[in-house]
Amino acid sequence: MGNVCCGKADSDAFQSPGRVLGAAPPQPERASVPKSRKARAKSAQKSTGKLGEQLQAQKKQTRQDTLNAASRDELRAREADQAAQARNYD
Repeated sequence: MGNVCCGKADSDAFQSPGRVLGAAPPQPERASVPKSRKARAKSAQKSTGKLGEQLQAQKKQTRQDTLNAASRDELRAREADQAAQARNYD
């Protein structure tokens, strides 16, 4: 019978030599490494304006710096709420 769906009578599956049971399949040839490789790390270090600088500053912050900043923001929000409540007091 042949390969009816593709119109080919002979199959390419049996063109390569066989191998014994338990033998590893033939290894394909390795591709060479391209000569001109660009380092992605250098392009990631470029600043992308104001937002890029802010992102770099955030990445440099330690855990304690982050917690201190969150604490300051929370205190400012509480003080603003207290001031608004005092203004609205009748």
